[in-house]
Amino acid sequence: MIEWLKSSREDRRLPPLKWALAFAFGQLLFTHFGFYHWLIQAGLMFAVLWVRPSREFPVWYAVNTACFTLNAWKNLWLRGQSDMPFLGLWPSLELFLLGTMAMPPLVYAAVQSLKARGIRPQDGNSFRGMSYLLGSGLLAAVLLTAKDVAYVLTDGKVSEVKAGRIIGTEALSLSNAVELLGSFVISHFMGAFIGIMIVAPLVMWIAVPAFRVGSGHLLKRAALTLLPVAALISLALFNSHESRFFGLLQVLMLAAVVVFSFFHGWRGAAVSVVLVSLMISVDNHLDPLSGDPKQMQLYVSIVGALALLFGAAMDELKAREADLEQRQADLYRASMQKQELLDQLIDASRRSMQAQDAERQRIALELHDEIGQSITALQIHLNLLQVELHQQGKGVLAGRLTDIAEKIGEGVRGVVMDLAPIELAELGLYMALAHGSSARIARQAGLQYDVAFRGRIDDLDRLDASTALAAYRIVQESLTNVVKHAHAASCRVTLALRQWHGEWLLFVTVQDDGVGLARGVKAERCFVSIRDRALAFSGRLHVRSRYGLRIHVLLRQPAAVTGNRRDRRRPTSASSAPI
Repeated sequence: MIEWLKSSREDRRLPPLKWALAFAFGQLLFTHFGFYHWLIQAGLMFAVLWVRPSREFPVWYAVNTACFTLNAWKNLWLRGQSDMPFLGLWPSLELFLLGTMAMPPLVYAAVQSLKARGIRPQDGNSFRGMSYLLGSGLLAAVLLTAKDVAYVLTDGKVSEVKAGRIIGTEALSLSNAVELLGSFVISHFMGAFIGIMIVAPLVMWIAVPAFRVGSGHLLKRAALTLLPVAALISLALFNSHESRFFGLLQVLMLAAVVVFSFFHGWRGAAVSVVLVSLMISVDNHLDPLSGDPKQMQLYVSIVGALALLFGAAMDELKAREADLEQRQADLYRASMQKQELLDQLIDASRRSMQAQDAERQRIALELHDEIGQSITALQIHLNLLQVELHQQGKGVLAGRLTDIAEKIGEGVRGVVMDLAPIELAELGLYMALAHGSSARIARQAGLQYDVAFRGRIDDLDRLDASTALAAYRIVQESLTNVVKHAHAASCRVTLALRQWHGEWLLFVTVQDDGVGLARGVKAERCFVSIRDRALAFSGRLHVRSRYGLRIHVLLRQPAAVTGNRRDRRRPTSASSAPI
C-alpha cells in the first residue's frame, strides 16, 4: 500500500469504473445469494487480480473490504442483533482480520505465483496455461482454507452463512473437533477451488478480445443443446434422489460436459461447468437434504478441472493442426514456386544451350562452306603447281606446301566436327560414341576405350536431338578430361535408357582407372559444363573418385518426345564396341 502511494500518478492509475462496479456487484450478490459450498467471492478476487495489473491491488483490496463491511452490517441487521464489540460489526479484532482482511492478500499471493510463471490471461487457453491456472487455484484454496480454520479455532464454533443467516452452528469440543474440522476443511477447500475454477475462466474469456470471437455462436449452441439436457437432468434430480439413479445422472452430466468440451474447447468446458454448478446449487436450495455437499463438491471439482484441461488440450490440438495445415500449405506454395522457378531455369538453360549449339552449327557451316572450299581450291592449285615446281627443282617445297594444306584441311574438319558433330546425325548416339571422334581421340592417346549400352539400341531412337547431343557432349568432355588429367590406361562409357513415370531417363557413366581427383578438390568446380548440361535436362551429376574417376550423369526427357534417327548398327540386348 505504501509503495503504491509513493508511485507515480501513471503507475497508480485507477482501474476502469466498470470493472470496479462489476466486482463490487458480484461480491455483494454472491455473498448474500451464493451457494455457500461454492466460494464465488474468492473466484472473483482471484480473477480480477489476474486479469488486471498488479499495481491495482490496493484498489481491489479497498473495494473488497468495503463490500465485506457492508455485508457484515447487512447480516447484523437481518439477524436483528445488537452491535458487536469491534466496530459494532465483528465480535473481535482477530475475527475481523481473519474474516474480512485476510482473503485478498492470500489470493494475491496465489495469483503472483501464477504470474511469476509467465501465465497471463491470453495464455490461459493453452494446456500449460490452464494447468498452471488450476494449480494456482489449488494454492489459493489451501491458503484460504488455512485462514478459515484459524477463524473457527478463534471463534470456537463451526458454522456457515446462507442468505445472511448463520446456519449449522456447532461448538468445538475435544470429542467432535476432529470430525467437525475435517469436514470443514474438505468443504471449504473444495468450495474455494470450485469458486476460482468457475469464475477465473469466465473472466479470462471476457477480458481477452481474441477469446470473445465466436462467443455468440458458442452460447447459441449451448442454449440449443446443453441447456435442454441440463434442464432434463435437473428435473430428474428434483423428482428422484435414489442413489443408483443419481449416479446415472452424474454420468450423463459428465458425458454432456465432455462432448461440449470436445467441440468447443475450454470455453465449452467453462459453460458446461457453470451449468452443472447451477443445476446442483438450485437443487440444493430447493431441497437442502438432496445429497451430501462434499460429494457434490468433489464431483464438480473433478469434472470441472478435467473438462477445462480437456478443452484446453483440444483447443491446443486444433490450433496446432491448423498451424500445421497452414505450414503445409505455405510449404506447398513455396515448393510450387521453387519448382516453377526451377522449371524456368531449366528452360532458360536448355534454350541457352540450344542457342549455343545452333551458333556452333552456323559457324561450322560457314567454315565448311567458305574456308573448306578455299582449302580445297588451294589444294587443287598446289597439285597443278607441283609439276612446275618439280621441273624447277623445288619438289621438296611443293611437298611441304601440300602437307601444310592437308593439315589445314584436317584442322578445319576437326573444328567443324567439334562444333557440329555430323557423325551424331549420321550414325546415331551409340555409333557416334563408339566409332566417331571420341574413339579417334582415345586411339590417338593410346587409351583402351569401349562403349556399352544396356538395353536395345533401337530405344535410343526415342531421344530427341538435343538430349542426344547433350549426352554426346558430356562423353566428349569427360573423355577429354581423362586424356589430359587422369593418366589412365582405359576408359569405359556405359549408357542406359529407362522409362519411368512418363519420362525417359538416360544414364551416362564414364569410368577410368586413373589417379582420380586430387584430395580436397570439389568435383562441382571441375565439371561445371557437364553439371549445367545435366541441369538443363532436369538431371543430376554425381562424381565418385575412388579407384579412378567415375562420372554419373542423369538426363530426363518427356516420354512423348521421340527422335528421328536410326542407328546404323543394331546389336540386340547389351551392346559393346571396344576400340
